[in-house]
Amino acid sequence: MQQFPHHCRLWPSPEKSRQAYQSLFQAIADKINDLGLTVNFRKIVSDFEDGILRATAAVFGRNIEHQGCFYHFTHATWRKIQKLRLATHYMADAEFRLFCNMLDALAFLPTTLLEEGIAYIRSITPDEPTEAADLVDYFDATYVSGTYRQIHQLNANGQPQLTMRRVTPMFPPSVWSVHAATMESNPRTNNVCEGWNNKFYTLVGSSHPSIWTCIKWFQREHSTVATIVQQDAIFDPSQQKTPTEVCYFTEETSESVY
Repeated sequence: MQQFPHHCRLWPSPEKSRQAYQSLFQAIADKINDLGLTVNFRKIVSDFEDGILRATAAVFGRNIEHQGCFYHFTHATWRKIQKLRLATHYMADAEFRLFCNMLDALAFLPTTLLEEGIAYIRSITPDEPTEAADLVDYFDATYVSGTYRQIHQLNANGQPQLTMRRVTPMFPPSVWSVHAATMESNPRTNNVCEGWNNKFYTLVGSSHPSIWTCIKWFQREHSTVATIVQQDAIFDPSQQKTPTEVCYFTEETSESVY
């Protein structure tokens, strides 16, 4: 199957709730149906936002593979390093910098080895600064092992009983692991979206254009893509063009590869 790019910019909004994303994605899905297209997305690549993960599952189905952008994954770790006031130590100490980078490097391990990997990192966590242990705890709870929740209930004798229940991590390994993507030579980031962002910004020539300017350039971009589609059809008319495979979403843009 031949492939050609299709771009669609999602209008930036301060509202980042699951409901907002779901309404946006549903509008896109409805428009695709109105155009008479059959879309079978295999994978969606996006930033690390819980609202996006839940919204895409609700609109496109739970069987779709959701991959978090590796760049945003590492950036989240860096923000936590800054929040724990470890940035100065990170920049000054090469060994500590390597230790922190090992957390992000877990993304390249097979998911079956992640528990062993995080256990090893815990075993070499430096005593100083003490916040290093907090960084590992955060990473493990958010991405690997999850946390525990207290459950208050009555036992068979009617007596109060406290039990601990494991809560899955907010972003499980299936979302942030790039082992399979690396082995299959697939993209690990949504840089393809960021590249279109930069291109569109250059075309518009302004950070805050008017809605009319945006519409004009959207129309021009649509004409360009439509021409590419027509050229592709002429080149191989026997091939039926069906949208596939991968959809890239960022906070402000989305891009599908057909």
